[in-house]
Amino acid sequence: MRKDFLIYCILLPGWICTAFVHAETNVDSLKALLCDEKVRHQYNLRIKIGDYYMVDSPSGAAKYYKEAQLIARKLKIDTMEARAFTYLGLSKLETDDYPDSENYLRNALEIYEKSGLQDKIAMVNYKLGLVDYYRGNYE
Repeated sequence: MRKDFLIYCILLPGWICTAFVHAETNVDSLKALLCDEKVRHQYNLRIKIGDYYMVDSPSGAAKYYKEAQLIARKLKIDTMEARAFTYLGLSKLETDDYPDSENYLRNALEIYEKSGLQDKIAMVNYKLGLVDYYRGNYE
């Protein structure tokens, strides 16, 4: 009986307090996750709007791709930022802004190389080849 009383008086309140702290932390984590999901939705929305504008107005698309890139940087998700850099590079390629196009594509390539995403590395290298081709660097 005395042992049970000791457990209830000393250990149980500490455990309950710890449980509440963990529960509060889990709620905060869920709130942060929901916030991130909303922000990710905004990122995807910017990419889709940029894709829509890319058909008729690549310079208009660049605005939305840049917003997506900034959102990805805020989230600190490198692969999302690299994707936005790739789209920015393509929009600049369409407007014949080759230096900016190369710069954005090289930023994407650097991130993909750090991540080890071979398919993305190959795709960006292909796009960099197109930049050189349109510059007239190939005969």
